[in-house]
Amino acid sequence: MSKVISRERLIREIEMYIEYNPNIYAKIAFYSDPEVQQILENIYTRWEEAGRRGIPLDFATIDELKVLASKALKYKDASARVLLDLDQLDRMVFRSLASSDAEKSS
Repeated sequence: MSKVISRERLIREIEMYIEYNPNIYAKIAFYSDPEVQQILENIYTRWEEAGRRGIPLDFATIDELKVLASKALKYKDASARVLLDLDQLDRMVFRSLASSDAEKSS
């Protein structure tokens, strides 16, 4: 028997781990995650198209909510160390893009 997780439960988890979490590092890490950013961009687009009725998470698919809840759980206890790791990841991506652009220019 598979366990079905409700939309409401996923939204509560996201809110509990991120929105109501006093840990600012959790918020920064969550909203800095590229996958979270892409999902939120899609959700906000649908919310805007619906005339901003309800809350943006009302317009998330169940799969999007599962990813966001998973990321919220991952980052709920984040510390400054997580931000340093994210910054290093950003620099690696930037270096990769820069070297790719340099190769195209050659």
